[in-house]
Amino acid sequence: ADRLTDPLTDRLTDRFIRTPPRECRRLLENSARVREANKNGTLKFGTIDSWLVHRLTNGARHVTDVTNASRTMLMDLRTTRWRKDTCDAFQVNVESLPEILSSADDFGTIALGYLRGVKLTAALGDQHAATLGQRCRPGEAKCTYGTGCFMFLNTGRHVVTSEHGLLTTVAWRLKPGSNPKRAHGDSDSSEDAPRYAPNCLYALEGSVAIAGAGVQWLRDNLGIIRSTSDVEPLAGSVDDAAGVVFVPAFTGLFAPRWKQDARGVIVGLTQHSTAAHIARALLDAICFQVKDVLDAMIADVCRRPGESGYVENSDQLKSTASFSVPNVLRVDGGATANALLMQTQADVLGMEISRPRDVETTALGAALAAGIGAGLWSEEDVFAREGDFERVGDGDGGADETATTTFEPRTTAEERAKRFALWCEAVGKSFGLARE
Repeated sequence: ADRLTDPLTDRLTDRFIRTPPRECRRLLENSARVREANKNGTLKFGTIDSWLVHRLTNGARHVTDVTNASRTMLMDLRTTRWRKDTCDAFQVNVESLPEILSSADDFGTIALGYLRGVKLTAALGDQHAATLGQRCRPGEAKCTYGTGCFMFLNTGRHVVTSEHGLLTTVAWRLKPGSNPKRAHGDSDSSEDAPRYAPNCLYALEGSVAIAGAGVQWLRDNLGIIRSTSDVEPLAGSVDDAAGVVFVPAFTGLFAPRWKQDARGVIVGLTQHSTAAHIARALLDAICFQVKDVLDAMIADVCRRPGESGYVENSDQLKSTASFSVPNVLRVDGGATANALLMQTQADVLGMEISRPRDVETTALGAALAAGIGAGLWSEEDVFAREGDFERVGDGDGGADETATTTFEPRTTAEERAKRFALWCEAVGKSFGLARE
């Protein structure tokens, strides 16, 4: 039953153990209360956004948006409708799932508390909101640096099936009511179902498990820093990692390698290695993992029909790409305050890094979508008037606080290739180290 007709879902159910469809089936198999509700037609399945809306509207709405629905692996990405065949495979009744709306739409009205009467006009996933807040157009990419790293590449109207360990997702749909057929149904057998949902943009996503969490490990486990902010001056006290390579696979490796049996390794230590070299190697590791994901994205969008396989380095693909690939990486998240990390990222990628003044772009993206849903501005306004929404005055109308900080690469292609080859060699040493 786990082998599905949709190749996008097939790959994901193989890669993840606790997927939403399997969790739904587990509840149905192990909970008499859930089975009874399913039998009576009162069962409701959904993601956190649908639960929040249901509670805020006092049970009046059972809805979700296309970005959250795409995470369930039960939605057809091309039509943005629930797949009945996939739902049947996991014993999920389509009628128990929420209605799929646009990311900026009428989600109902708050029915309780001090905010009673306030309209809910947007809902979208965390990284989708950050990508919108960064105004990533098709062919542009962003990476959020926090406990882990989360990268999105906007592929526009292209539903790119990844051959390199990435997740294909809806980026957003911002036209309210743009799905002409919202009702539940079998998107495969319905003759009038659209092949592609109108006004829907798509993306490739890759996640890195350990980024800021690695800095916390240096603080809490090794004790070589007293606070996370200490890592930058410590790592910056040496010119480089002096041959030390750190693979922080504490819980395995996420995209694009997906090695659950990998564990952390530090190689290249000598009697001259210091805490500063280990700290520098960790910052390098964060950047190499991001490069891993970006290379996989570029390989996917540049792939010729029938090609597959992991690409170690995408430098040659960039020049022959028929699909637009990024030449700037937009960054956000708390860890981007580390200027050394951002400069290292530019040096590892050979690409300009662009950091906005306000790195909390997830909140900005949610606000932009809500404004569209409320009719305050349009999707076109959001992209045409990019600086207007972040402008902060000094009280006299003269200050413009929208300036971004850019980090330019200072390495040659040969240097980048050599460093990345050493990283890949160390990554290989981390495989198979997990103990049962």
